[in-house]
Amino acid sequence: MRRQFRNILCILVSTIVCILSGCSVTEKPDTPDTEKKVPQGAIELKLMIGNDKQWIFDEVQKILDQKAVKVNGKSIYISTEKAGTGEAMEKVITKGADYVGWMPASSTHILWANERWYANGNTKPIVDEDYTTVFLSPTVIAMQESLAKIMGYPNKKIGWQDIYALSTAADGWGMYGKAILNPVRFAHTHPAKSNSGLNALIAAEYAFSGKKKGLSIDDVKTNSSKLKQLEQTIVHYGESTSLLQKKIVEKGPSFIQYAVLYEYMVASMNVNSPGKDKLVAIYPSEGTIWGDVCFTKVLSDNITEDQSKALDEVKKILLSKDLQTKGMNEYFFRPADSSIPLSNAISVQNGVNPSEPQTTLELPGIDVINGILNDWQTNMKKRANVLFVIDTSGSMSGEPIDNARSAIQNLFNKEAQEKNYTSIDDEDTISLMTFNTDVSDVYTVKGKDISEMSVVIDSLSASGNTHLYDAVDKAITEHQALKQSESEKKIDIIVVLSDGADTNSQIQFSQLESMLKQKEGNLPVIITIGYGNVDKDVLESISDKTGGKYYEGNPDTIKKVFEEIKTFF
Repeated sequence: MRRQFRNILCILVSTIVCILSGCSVTEKPDTPDTEKKVPQGAIELKLMIGNDKQWIFDEVQKILDQKAVKVNGKSIYISTEKAGTGEAMEKVITKGADYVGWMPASSTHILWANERWYANGNTKPIVDEDYTTVFLSPTVIAMQESLAKIMGYPNKKIGWQDIYALSTAADGWGMYGKAILNPVRFAHTHPAKSNSGLNALIAAEYAFSGKKKGLSIDDVKTNSSKLKQLEQTIVHYGESTSLLQKKIVEKGPSFIQYAVLYEYMVASMNVNSPGKDKLVAIYPSEGTIWGDVCFTKVLSDNITEDQSKALDEVKKILLSKDLQTKGMNEYFFRPADSSIPLSNAISVQNGVNPSEPQTTLELPGIDVINGILNDWQTNMKKRANVLFVIDTSGSMSGEPIDNARSAIQNLFNKEAQEKNYTSIDDEDTISLMTFNTDVSDVYTVKGKDISEMSVVIDSLSASGNTHLYDAVDKAITEHQALKQSESEKKIDIIVVLSDGADTNSQIQFSQLESMLKQKEGNLPVIITIGYGNVDKDVLESISDKTGGKYYEGNPDTIKKVFEEIKTFF
């Protein structure tokens, strides 16, 4: 039993990690495109792509079929697996992986993938550096137009120095006479897992260095304290820019006031989310980094000559006028083909500016990027205050705990986490509260003492009913007390894991829901995980009202859920 409960902690901790970073999880983890069968005799191309790029290859497949494109008399069939750029890179460079093509959000990751591959003793590249640029989209700061106007937009060109001043001002938005908007709420994705998050750090480094190119390790060291101050207004990190985009649409400035996204996302939100306040793309005055959506071959040993030729056919279609125009007019990307003029899709009306960026920044070398990430993990990253709320009712014994064991072990594997810039920091605050018929007191440790938490988990046992509502109500109160005891600002997260519906809590759900609504925007983010026969609507409602997200856990998905969650810590 004791070892089983260790599993539950595993789940919780893993989950905490996700939420810790303030993750905004809105969808289930993506699964490989394996539902359709490969046509007999067809050449299968297994591709790794970004979370929001499926439409591209749906269109490519349609054109391949319509034109009956063949290689040596064989048709071409595309299957895809989707992940954030960082996770995708890790999968592509895994020994034995069978991907033959990859579409990262930036060419930077193509070079980075090979560097990681060589570091493991390999002598030949794993991905082809002769890549194809498919679409372009500047990395921008997305803000509600009303907030941007407070800062001087559009008459004043806003930059990272302005963002820094707002982030570090003692009175926050009070510097503009709008203290009612406090606290300042900023977001960018995890820089080791998402290209937009990495671009955010690089752009800020350049801004504080006063350079447009030639960023150095010395610059990174000099800028470290400023970047740390900037990061203190972060609401959460996250694995995927598309998930961050959705959170901005769902919650608005009550949760996130400005975030680093791509230009195409700003236009897409304005066009496809009618009734929402207009967003505008800020192209920092110090300079903008281009996002270049690329496609390249994966040079694994098992790629066949037919697959290589089929990938060449795919590249031709990616650069075709029809697909380039569709990407611009329907998805708001700028075409890689410079001969195609920009349409009204890229317009001020849609919150973006076709005449920008006027100043572009040079991407630094891989050594400098690694230096930025190391400094971010060690010095800049905002620390977390996470409370795990674990269901220990009788129904939690057995499979739910067993399936959580491997997840928690992975979470606490510091060496593995440091490699991917997702380790728990010594000063992160990790707390545990359990509930069944009763709700326990809170047990708290610092990250440096996380092993002590495992001992406590090991002593838990499962019995009793499920007082879920009482647990969530108490967790909010206890977390506020933990927050007040902290000497520095931290990302505030509560992770709730339950495998059943509430039974006989003293507080009614209507009362809990009313309280969450009244305090919306002033609560810790609550991430909920439902395992088994849960009341999904209840758990989703709790998460939604706090800017969090509901995860559905089962034996097939729970490991993947935890892999995603840890990137938010």
